[in-house]
Amino acid sequence: MILLLKRMDLHEDIFRPLLRIFRRGRMRQFVQIMGVTEATSIIDLGGLPPVWSLIDANPQVTMVNIGAPEWSDGKLRMVSASGTDVPFPENAFDICFSIVESLSM
Repeated sequence: MILLLKRMDLHEDIFRPLLRIFRRGRMRQFVQIMGVTEATSIIDLGGLPPVWSLIDANPQVTMVNIGAPEWSDGKLRMVSASGTDVPFPENAFDICFSIVESLSM
């Protein structure tokens, strides 16, 4: 039990800040490569708001998650749906952003 608690502390104290640093770098690369601006519309399958707080650009982001409470706040919006059956027509967004693990068959 003590070993488990020490591992949890290690994760919180060391790994979480490192993950945030690497994630911020990946998101900056994404913005640069994809040319994301305030006019860009993005659908994020399985996404969460903290990811979008890591970038300076302020695109219109629609996050899609199964069973999520639906909400909208400025340029961020959450929609409850499956990433394999989104309630939007083809080409409704400029970019589709997703972590592959978030899709289940």
